[in-house]
Amino acid sequence: MFLSSSFIYQQAKRLSPLLILGFRAGALRHPTGEFPLRHLARQVGGLGIRFLHVSSLSMMVQIVEHHAETSMDFEVEEDAQEEIPAIGASADDLPSGMESDEAVPIILVVEDNADISRYIGSELKKSYSLRYAVNGREGADLAKEIIPDLIISDIMMPEMDGLAMCREVKASEITNHIPVIFVTARSSQEDKITGIEAGGDAYLYKPFSSDELNAQVESLLRSRMQLRKKFSESVASGDENAGEKLSDKDQHFLNHLVDVAYSVMAESGSDVETVASKMCMSRIQLNRKVQAITGETSFAYLLRIRLSRAKRLLDDPKNFKIGDIAFKCGFEDFAYFSRVFKQKYGVTPSQYRKRVTP
Repeated sequence: MFLSSSFIYQQAKRLSPLLILGFRAGALRHPTGEFPLRHLARQVGGLGIRFLHVSSLSMMVQIVEHHAETSMDFEVEEDAQEEIPAIGASADDLPSGMESDEAVPIILVVEDNADISRYIGSELKKSYSLRYAVNGREGADLAKEIIPDLIISDIMMPEMDGLAMCREVKASEITNHIPVIFVTARSSQEDKITGIEAGGDAYLYKPFSSDELNAQVESLLRSRMQLRKKFSESVASGDENAGEKLSDKDQHFLNHLVDVAYSVMAESGSDVETVASKMCMSRIQLNRKVQAITGETSFAYLLRIRLSRAKRLLDDPKNFKIGDIAFKCGFEDFAYFSRVFKQKYGVTPSQYRKRVTP
């Protein structure tokens, strides 16, 4: 039985917007007969629809009633191409999501198909702030600039594909903590292993439901939040091994940060800007990175490093005078040092030294 491509498109449109995307991407657009889709399946409204044959200008579509014991096969002829909307609509109206602030996670969507980006954005816009890139090169550069909380990326893209982008993201100290979800039509075990080896944290197979999308995003963000919480609780309890709650990459970054902070601590103007510059990062990049790992701002974390060092120096009464210790730990204003020390430890530096002096 022969059905027109326009008929199949209208049925796909009625059932699912993602089926439309699949039909646009695979049906009747390439004169060579080579289509980018390998397969596309989805259960919608009690129906299962699968695009099976994509090696010529015919496409096999199997429509199966959910409770039926038998199925019907339809062959699609090349016709009515003008009735099928073109792929890659304008990206000007992609959903931006919530206004960005410290409490709202930023998600970077890397996808060369504006329709898929729009679909993902429309599903996430109520809970997240959204940014977009149209290929892996742009995605890797934007990831370093904004330090998103999560990246959702296609694999097959021009200029740089998603796998190469993920490798670059995971190789950079600035971005290696960011979880990456791959969105792909390739579902073989070999493809999945390749994605994992590239650093991917999760997969979404096209077509996917909004529930799948939200579940994957929430799961990865929740995992990062739990790591931050464990770290924060360990620090608050005085656990000297708090860093063990983190991944090796996160520990390495914080150790590097402490080393840099110590190296500039006694310098005039050893503020966040100075530390960020020494780490070859901008102030915003450092702040986003530190918050992603610890839940604290970079200013708060660096202040804690300075106070911790001051406390250790005060533990030995043979060490420098309190004023000298304050200066060595980056506090030019002794009154400010005394105030923040008391806020952290409950006593002034002088009172603390008296406690530890025999």
